[in-house]
Amino acid sequence: MQKKMWTFRSRVLLVVFATVVFTAMTVQYSAQRETERAMLAAYEGNALNLINTVALNVESEYRSVLFHESVALELRKAELRNIVGLGIQRIEEYHRQQTKGLLSEAEAQQMALEDLRDMRYDDGVGYLWVNDTAQPAPRLVMHPTMPELEGTSLSDGPRFESVTGETKNLLAAFVDLCREDGEGYCDYLWPKPTRDGLSDDVAKISYLRLFEPWGWVIGTGVYIDDIEKEARKRLDAVLVELRETLSKVRIAETGHLFIFDGNQNSLVHPFLDSVADSRSPEMRTEMLGQLMVAAKTPTVPFDYIWSKPGNENEHRFLKRAYVTHFEPLDWYIGASFYVEEMELPARRLRSRIFLLSCLVLLAAIGLAVWISKGMMKPLRQLTLAATRIQREGFRAAEIPVSGTVETVDLGMVLRRMLSSIERSEQQLKNVNSYIGNVIDSMPSVLVGVDASGKVTQWNCAAERVTGLARTEATGRTLDRALPAMAPEMERVLAAMKNGETFSERRRIRREDDCVRLEDVTVYPLVADGVEGAVIRIDDVTERVRIEEMMVQSEKMLSVGGLAAGMAHEINNPLAGMIQTAGVLSSRLADDLPANARAAEEAGTSMEAVRRFMEARGVPRMLARIRQSGARAAELVSNMLSFARKSDRSFSSYDLAKLLDHTVDLAGSDYDPEREYDFRRIEIVRQYEEGVPQVPCEASKIQQVVLNLLHNGAEAMQEGLQASCESRQPRFVLRLAHEREAGRVRIEIEDNGPGMDEATRKRVFEPFFTTKRTDRGNGLGLSVSYFIVTETHGGEMSVESSPGKGARFVVRLPVGKGRKEAESSATVPRGPVSQPTRNPASAPG
Repeated sequence: MQKKMWTFRSRVLLVVFATVVFTAMTVQYSAQRETERAMLAAYEGNALNLINTVALNVESEYRSVLFHESVALELRKAELRNIVGLGIQRIEEYHRQQTKGLLSEAEAQQMALEDLRDMRYDDGVGYLWVNDTAQPAPRLVMHPTMPELEGTSLSDGPRFESVTGETKNLLAAFVDLCREDGEGYCDYLWPKPTRDGLSDDVAKISYLRLFEPWGWVIGTGVYIDDIEKEARKRLDAVLVELRETLSKVRIAETGHLFIFDGNQNSLVHPFLDSVADSRSPEMRTEMLGQLMVAAKTPTVPFDYIWSKPGNENEHRFLKRAYVTHFEPLDWYIGASFYVEEMELPARRLRSRIFLLSCLVLLAAIGLAVWISKGMMKPLRQLTLAATRIQREGFRAAEIPVSGTVETVDLGMVLRRMLSSIERSEQQLKNVNSYIGNVIDSMPSVLVGVDASGKVTQWNCAAERVTGLARTEATGRTLDRALPAMAPEMERVLAAMKNGETFSERRRIRREDDCVRLEDVTVYPLVADGVEGAVIRIDDVTERVRIEEMMVQSEKMLSVGGLAAGMAHEINNPLAGMIQTAGVLSSRLADDLPANARAAEEAGTSMEAVRRFMEARGVPRMLARIRQSGARAAELVSNMLSFARKSDRSFSSYDLAKLLDHTVDLAGSDYDPEREYDFRRIEIVRQYEEGVPQVPCEASKIQQVVLNLLHNGAEAMQEGLQASCESRQPRFVLRLAHEREAGRVRIEIEDNGPGMDEATRKRVFEPFFTTKRTDRGNGLGLSVSYFIVTETHGGEMSVESSPGKGARFVVRLPVGKGRKEAESSATVPRGPVSQPTRNPASAPG
């Protein structure tokens, strides 16, 4: 039974209905949440702003109170100075009468004290007193409110040691102050005169001035509480103003501002005369204590449960408050509001959105029904045409183009799509044909395999090499289609699995008793979901043959220099040496008639000559001449052996002996044009003990070393000629075993002119040379690099800088790293002649 499908019309209606309902619910939910969030943020921001405003106002008023208090204190200080000045004027008048002889000193002082005693101000609270400057204990001379202290030093206990900031006798403090500056102010505690007598000690500040002729200190003071009363009056006025102002401020409907002090006394509250009267003492203490703690973080809200106006007995309404602390007055300024009051606008908005959503839903359903009818007709026509094309082909029906813009566009797109599909099929055929021709035209063998190792591509070169047609090879496994690759199947599959390219250079393949060399490369395919690999096989036999020719050519260039050296250094001396040795042996040892006649003419005999020769060791000398000739002949034989073509055989050699032998060969190198003689170069050998033997082709390693020695010798000779220095040319040969890397390192270092960085980077490039065209073709170092890296699997590098010589480093593996080495003969080509010592390095 076929499953019932939804029609386009029903889907449109369902989508419209679901969209409208979802949108309405989303808008309703989001609008309510956003409104609540916005209202809460607004109320909280408003509350914080109000608190900050009130706090700034309180701070401003407090600063004003402090300013007026400070100004009042300064005014009172000025009054005290003036009053003491008036007293000093009276004392000076009596002192003048004394100096004129009108009064005695005692009379003048007594009359002055009486005048000062009667000087009272501020309703009798203000007065002047006098004390002397006697040491060590000054005495009180006159005090109008406490005459019983006159004549005493005020040393009757701590009551008279009340100077602010220190424990010191009052009179002594007055005297010290006046002796230092002549006048000044002093803070201390002292009883205050009232209508009912003297009060307890209160803070007082007094102005003191010294009258030196009599040694008196005259002072008067003002009580601080008088000034503080004025400040308190201004602060009370500020509270009255705040009560009137803040009682009119509302946050939402019933939110308000309030102020209480650190003793939990309500200072400002719009609804209650005292916070302490609003709840039980325990509840009041707990709530205000929490508000005082919340004031430590004024920007963090404090939520609590509280009653509401009209519901005073119901503690169930969530309330939020912000509180800040004004430390100078120990006031707590707060703002509180009910959280539910900010939800009312969101609830009203939700109801309106719901009603509006219902109306929009009804309108949308009606509109969707009308639109769906108009859209269905052209879609049905498109469906019928597509069904015919599916059954009968592209040209069975024409795609209709009618209806709305969208259906017209859809019809046009379908028409273009059909045309594009036809063109794409033809282009695909053409591309496949082109790619096939390219693959078949390549000289390399190209074989494509899938993930299971079965052949998917087989070009003409593969057919030519294997004799297997493409149709026969396709579908076979690689080892059956190309048996030569059977040993490499595991590596091919591993390359596909790991996604890594695998290559093997100069792989040996035997064909009709001929050996062919091939480079095999496996490229894994891991892109676009295609798994497999492409195997490329290149016949490099001719290229290797050309490379060997280049090596042989370079060897011949070296042999040319050696031949010139042999002709100059060996042939002529060797011929003279052999000829002379023969003549001496014949004339001094043989019993020839000519020898006998010559001996008789000289007055002796051949027997005497023979005895003389034996006594002087002449036969031994002749033997040494013959040995030298034999050594020279051996040297010529070694050089000719080196010049012969190698048969690429690997064997293990002692590199120390091989280096020494090569140095002996290089010792015969001579360039007559530049008076170049290798024997004049100092050879320093630094060989590490216990260096293992290395598998290599001895002749090719010798060729590499000879190239390096030849180039270095030429460079040192040219450098000496260019600089006109008398420096001794020197080669340093080093041999070391790099055990961790499994290699033996050869270093050949000279003290020539060196080379710059640009030359050093290109020194191994073929045909790159810094010599004249008649001196070389630039292949020596490139061939040496090829021999070390390709033939022996080693490494070759150079280190040099201008003026500091050059050091070439050759690293050869201790074990055989190449299959060609494994397949080569293990018997060496022939023994290398035993190395002889370089004359340049021999002592003497």
